[in-house]
Amino acid sequence: MDTHLITSRHNLEGDDPIFRINTLAQSRKSQGHPVINLSVGALLDDEGQLVILKTVREVWNSLTPSDIHPYAPILGDPEFIEAITHRYWPKAKTPILGCASPGATGALVVSLRNLLEPGQTLFTFAPGWSPYGTLAFENKVILKEVPYPLESNPSSLNTTESQLSEVMKEQGRILFWLNDPCHNPTGQHITTSDRKKLFEIFDRLSQKGPVSVILDFAYLEYARDFTRVKNILDEYAQWGSSSSVLLGASLSISKPLTLYGARCGALIFPWRTDDQLKKALATSCRGTFSNAPRAPQSLAKKLYKDPNHVMQLNSEQRAWSTILTNRADQLSHQLSEKNIHHSYFDGGFFITTPHSNPEKITQVLQQDDIYLIPLKNEIRIALCALKEKEIPRLVDSLSRHF
Repeated sequence: MDTHLITSRHNLEGDDPIFRINTLAQSRKSQGHPVINLSVGALLDDEGQLVILKTVREVWNSLTPSDIHPYAPILGDPEFIEAITHRYWPKAKTPILGCASPGATGALVVSLRNLLEPGQTLFTFAPGWSPYGTLAFENKVILKEVPYPLESNPSSLNTTESQLSEVMKEQGRILFWLNDPCHNPTGQHITTSDRKKLFEIFDRLSQKGPVSVILDFAYLEYARDFTRVKNILDEYAQWGSSSSVLLGASLSISKPLTLYGARCGALIFPWRTDDQLKKALATSCRGTFSNAPRAPQSLAKKLYKDPNHVMQLNSEQRAWSTILTNRADQLSHQLSEKNIHHSYFDGGFFITTPHSNPEKITQVLQQDDIYLIPLKNEIRIALCALKEKEIPRLVDSLSRHF
């Protein structure tokens, strides 16, 4: 190991399980093996090709040099911030407090830099998106996962409140990354009753110190029932506008627009008008990435503000959400026939199946040229990359090795 490095070795890219497993799968595929690569986190069609939304491509091709080449403002184009916010909360009042970022990942980093001190604890639900741990490590905070609230485990929110209360006593503040709806990686929504209880927990804690909740979602356009998603977003808006809790959202155009390489998103606080927070966001942007790329901001504001483009985009996204739901339902039916437990799919790109030794079972499955991502107590199955014709082979391999 190079002694000039000050980061720990496990944090290097080559040790990231997604990177490592995807590299192995790609190598096997290039050698002609019949690979099922479910380490992928991008939407693929049933031929294994990357999905590119036609509407997005048309708008991208219409961008002018002035839409692409100049620097964007440090906080991002205000029209972009407005457009991406109104995509989810049409009634949000302008101007909207927020900043553009290199993807939602950049937005999460900005939240860490401003809402926690080094050495403090960040909360999220388990299982969580595995790079959360890397983001926490790189920003010198501790990631603590609490149990995802399920009807089969009604005491989980009591456990959550107890752990949050202990940390509030120690550090005097709370930051919670809340991945809901379309939770990554389980594909589930928190129930309405549990969401209400969660609001009550955060409100009680806010009487003891600052509580910040950052919604992190990237898959809402690919939900089973978008009306339900809209209702959930309305619940968050009502709570955010009335609570003393600081509620924000980490937004992305990567997965909604299948524009992964553009790396653009935003951290927004639609229910606050705090000049001090605005200045802090600007300082963090300058100190981490200076500013986000202009081209995807230009695209998003042009697309989201044109009713015809929005109608076409919605149609494309609904078509792919139907395909994802069909994949999920076929997989669920066949897994259930083999008595393999798994999470229920409400939306997104993934589901999970529990296992006592995920690392070992994923290595065994690689002998069948099936590549899945091991989590702490589960295995992640990428519906976004699963071809319909591959489902029987996947289930057969799982049933033989589980």
